[in-house]
Amino acid sequence: MKSSAKLLLAVLVLSVVAFSLRAGGTLIEARQTWLKGNYAEAQEIYAPLAKDAKSRGPASIGLSKALVSEGEYDKALAAVDAALKDLPANVDLLARRAELLHARGRWDDAAKVVGLDVPGLEHYRERMERA
Repeated sequence: MKSSAKLLLAVLVLSVVAFSLRAGGTLIEARQTWLKGNYAEAQEIYAPLAKDAKSRGPASIGLSKALVSEGEYDKALAAVDAALKDLPANVDLLARRAELLHARGRWDDAAKVVGLDVPGLEHYRERMERA
């Protein structure tokens, strides 16, 4: 009986360690998790990263992709919009917002986003014109 209690304790300790490592994941880990099809788990990794000023832009984009993978377009757009409040001139976030709007059939709104006078959006403007 003692050996099974030790085994159970070891499993619990390893579970806690694994969870804590996952909770403090990196952008690379989150992306790999998303690419493996573990969308909910990727969202759990991206969410705290999206609150960190250093990784807010890329993490918010990754979070939006994980949400879209589960059909949560409105939540994906909300994640990008939340990041844009702190980073209003971030070209990648603006492009992702335009992409999400375009995917939802809101073409005029998407065109307004890429039509903003923000350096770096020219590429996305040209891409939207070809779409």
